[in-house]
Amino acid sequence: MSDSHGNGSPVYHVCEAIDGCHPEFFAHLLRHLGTSGFLTTQAPSVRERSVDFRNWSTFARVPVVLPPPDEQRAIADYLDRETAQIDTLIAKQEQLVATLRERRKSLITRAVTVGIDPSAKLRDSGDPTLGMVPTHWTIKAIRRWFLSLDGRRVPLSSEERDDRRGPYEYFGASGVIDHVDDYIFDEDLVLVSEDGANLLMRSTPIAFAATGKYWVNNHAHVLRPLAGPVAYWANRLEAIDVAPLVSGSAQPKLTARALMGIRVAAPDSVEEQQRIAAFVHEKTAKIDALIAKTERFIELSKERRAALITAAVTGQCGVRVSA
Repeated sequence: MSDSHGNGSPVYHVCEAIDGCHPEFFAHLLRHLGTSGFLTTQAPSVRERSVDFRNWSTFARVPVVLPPPDEQRAIADYLDRETAQIDTLIAKQEQLVATLRERRKSLITRAVTVGIDPSAKLRDSGDPTLGMVPTHWTIKAIRRWFLSLDGRRVPLSSEERDDRRGPYEYFGASGVIDHVDDYIFDEDLVLVSEDGANLLMRSTPIAFAATGKYWVNNHAHVLRPLAGPVAYWANRLEAIDVAPLVSGSAQPKLTARALMGIRVAAPDSVEEQQRIAAFVHEKTAKIDALIAKTERFIELSKERRAALITAAVTGQCGVRVSA
């Protein structure tokens, strides 16, 4: 429900409540009808997992059951109070998750940029993007550390993926975005986002390890390390600030040429790479477990919130109406 003046895009139907309909109550009721799947049964499907309410008359005929106006108002006030408490709790837990993710990122960045040996001597790399690096590490462009396999990528449209459901992971710029019935790659590789706002915002990783059998579209670069574990290299590339190299404003893009030219400091020793990867795995496993526990709590809280709304708008719990 909007409580302000402004413009709306054509993707919305803009509705004004008529007599006998309390807007706040109706907003809660419509959310319940959406999350319960009821609205899905009332609209013609465009394709799998979608519905079409573009025609106002299609939406306008959806049947609803409304209590008297004073009861609608009482239910809306009740839900405002109860959901506010749950929302506050959820916000605190989401902040905890954000803090844990930042701690995780800092731990990984330090491990892959200066190593895990506190006694290791450092030297000035001469590159402001690299800063101080261990004296025994080598600085080379990514093209000297990896082989690009971008030529083997094949994009599939959402309609094609709908027709090709299967067990194999389908990777895009943000990681696994679907599952299909076939695979292109059958080896451990490093994927790096090629385009998308995440290259600048970094709300999710831009570099990740892909293992087993999987498909990759043309929105993620595919790199094979010339030596060393993909777990190490995925973390090493994730620690790079690629923002200065991203081109395009409408659709930010990290070209293959820009990516392969980035200079990276890393140990030549595969054994040292493996030690760093093992250290990162051990330390992040504890943080990941806490994140998972907190996210599960958030999920349960949201389910409780939805159940509370459902019970109130369907008359399953009594809400006292003030005289």
